[in-house]
Amino acid sequence: MTASDLVSISSRQIIRMRRRYRGPLIGATLGVAALIAVVTLGDLMQKAIGSNLGILGGATIVKVNINLEEMDYTEDPRQFSDQDIAGLEAIPCVVSVTASVYSWWPSKLWFNASYRGIEHDNIRIMGTDPSFFKLSSYLPIVEGRGITDDDVREARNICILGDAIRYVFFDEDESPIGKSVLVGDIYCEVVGVLGKPDDNMLDETILIPLSTARRKLAGMGAIRRLSVLPEDIYVVESVREHVSNTLTAKKSKYPYEVYFDKERVAIIRMILNIFQIFVYAAVLATLILSGVGVANVMLATVRERTPEIGLRKAVGATDWDIASQFMLESVVVSLLSSVVGILVGTTIVVLVSFVALRSSFELTMSGLAVIAAVMTCAISGVVAGVVPARVASALDPIDALRSE
Repeated sequence: MTASDLVSISSRQIIRMRRRYRGPLIGATLGVAALIAVVTLGDLMQKAIGSNLGILGGATIVKVNINLEEMDYTEDPRQFSDQDIAGLEAIPCVVSVTASVYSWWPSKLWFNASYRGIEHDNIRIMGTDPSFFKLSSYLPIVEGRGITDDDVREARNICILGDAIRYVFFDEDESPIGKSVLVGDIYCEVVGVLGKPDDNMLDETILIPLSTARRKLAGMGAIRRLSVLPEDIYVVESVREHVSNTLTAKKSKYPYEVYFDKERVAIIRMILNIFQIFVYAAVLATLILSGVGVANVMLATVRERTPEIGLRKAVGATDWDIASQFMLESVVVSLLSSVVGILVGTTIVVLVSFVALRSSFELTMSGLAVIAAVMTCAISGVVAGVVPARVASALDPIDALRSE
């Protein structure tokens, strides 16, 4: 029997028995669609979760601090330069690098703040730039705005009040926006108010532009802390290593420390991996069940088509012809379900990624998912057809004809 004859006969048999194949076809289709959706969307969701600081807090932030306790060096290494920051920003998988200066670290600088005769002693002041708020999606601005690039570039006298500071100077029903507060020796216009931050210390802090703090407040000129934001939780260890290597190459004599919350990162990654394993196991179970369904249908068709098998053998069909036909029918059903499943799964991925996740899906991951689905269905079809094909080819033609 030629290959074209085999394909023609198998196709006609599938069409003739389409009602019996409907169940396995639907099951395999759903399995393939689920595989594509889970692999593609699961990757997108994991990256979204792994880069969402609202969920992770500061777990993934790589912090770089100048260590002022070690003083066995000849030059003064107690600050980071613009070149250092640019070097760290060039590291792969780094989203942003934020420089900050603090009145309470590493030196204890005492500043007061006042408004209309109301004074707050020993206020905490932090100088930072707009990238700080990328690090802190858990640091909401509940009123007004944050610090802008123009504020930093022009060293504007503006400030953002922590939640606790806001109620020291202003009544609950009074908006502080647009009012001027004396911060240290400079008057700053209030442009924003913080909500409840992840770091409670910021409740009692006044945030001002980095350049304003460095130029206009004594003792806050040196940048001794950098915060590096990786793309997601899966690259944080690599980013930490690159940061350390980059700084070592630039400043071998600088006593600094580079660290992140390793325990929290490990716990979060473990949770994400367990979730992914359960989802993949569910999809794999669906595909296995669909393969079992195809195998059961093929075994049932062998029993139903016993007279047909006997007649074909009687007119010259070989055992190989019979086995090939049943094997091909099984593979065609599986591959047909994979085609339909690819269309359904891709549609689901496109709709969910653009509508729900509001991001474009990655063609690479989607392509890998499609290849995995097709290969899984092909293997499933071959495995599901092996036993029925052997049973059919082993039938004795005389016994098969008598069964009718």
